[in-house]
Order: sequence, then structure tokens, then C-alpha cells
Amino acid sequence: MVDDGIHGGKRIDEDWKAEARREKEKLDEELKRRQPPQKLPPADFLHFISGLATQALMQLGEIENPLAGEKVVDLEAARYSIDLLGIIEEKTRGNLTPDEKRYLAAALHDLRMRYVQAVSGRQGEEPPGQ
Repeated sequence: MVDDGIHGGKRIDEDWKAEARREKEKLDEELKRRQPPQKLPPADFLHFISGLATQALMQLGEIENPLAGEKVVDLEAARYSIDLLGIIEEKTRGNLTPDEKRYLAAALHDLRMRYVQAVSGRQGEEPPGQ
């Protein structure tokens, strides 16, 4: 009988796949032990707005960017995020609960004031988008 390398190669390939699968399962288990399951907040309008506002605060350098591990200022991106919230306010007018309307208005006011402070703090530089 002639060994054409196919059958031997197939067995090696199957062994390799099984070993890779075992290693992946080990890594998955290790990740589960390190990161306790997190309960997500409800998917509602207030949490949606809160997420966009948090993003804008991060772009204004008010809170740490978890990916960068530090506070990073990106005024152009902050302005864009604030403008998106403004569009949401405009397009949802008349369709929000009183609490949603107040929260969105307060978030927008606060973010716009912080943006103006951030831009005015960069004296001598031209504001983004100008």
C-alpha cells in the first residue's frame, strides 16, 4: 500500500483543529472568569441620549476615553455629536415625554456651554468647522 500523504495529512489536520478548539474554549473560560457578566441598561430614549451625551463629554476631554486610557480633546467630533443631539431634539419635537424633553434640553444646554468654553480656551486657534 502506498502512502499518498492524504490520509496522514487529514489526521494531522483534524488533530490540529481539535487542539485549536480546546485552546479557544480555554481562552473563553478565562475571559468569563475575568469579566463578570454586565447587565445592560434598558434600551430606551433616555439611555440613548445619555450615550450620545457621554460620547460628546469624552470628545470634549471632560471624561477619559476608555480606548485611549486618557482624556482626549476632539472639538470637531464633539461639535458633530452635539449637532446630532440637536437634530434629534428637532426631529422628535412633540413626541417626547416631559421627562425626555427636559433631559434632552438640559443635556444639549450643558454640552453647548462646555463646547463654547473649550473653544474659547483655545485662544488664537480657529474653532473647528470655521
